[in-house]
Amino acid sequence: MGHRLGDLATDGLGESFCLCVDLWSSTREKPTDVALGRTDWTKEDNPIVLVSDGFGAVTGFPCTDIIGRNCRFLQGPGTSPDSIEPLREALEKGEAVTKLVLNYRSDGHPFFNLINITPLKDSDGKVKFFLGGQTD
Repeated sequence: MGHRLGDLATDGLGESFCLCVDLWSSTREKPTDVALGRTDWTKEDNPIVLVSDGFGAVTGFPCTDIIGRNCRFLQGPGTSPDSIEPLREALEKGEAVTKLVLNYRSDGHPFFNLINITPLKDSDGKVKFFLGGQTD
């Protein structure tokens, strides 16, 4: 189920913005403790379009190098296809999912990434974005 903020949004994009602002605001005290990213489901390959400073801190990648890429760039040789499949299935169905995945930092070191993905839907119920939170 997507997030709804009443009459603030005419097409669902406003609610996405409000949710993101609330989450980003909550990271002000310790911005590197929370890694947030938003992807655009309406664009080819669901690219990352917005990240928190914490996303860069957790992964080691500069935020400017993250924007425009699919989250798959964090996967590596030890990432199990079985751990990724539930994420892919949830995205295809427009559902929320939480999964522990072995990802890789920019320096090549692996880390376990607890990923929580939530769909952000427009007023017609169509998925426009996904909001992802991750912790190391």
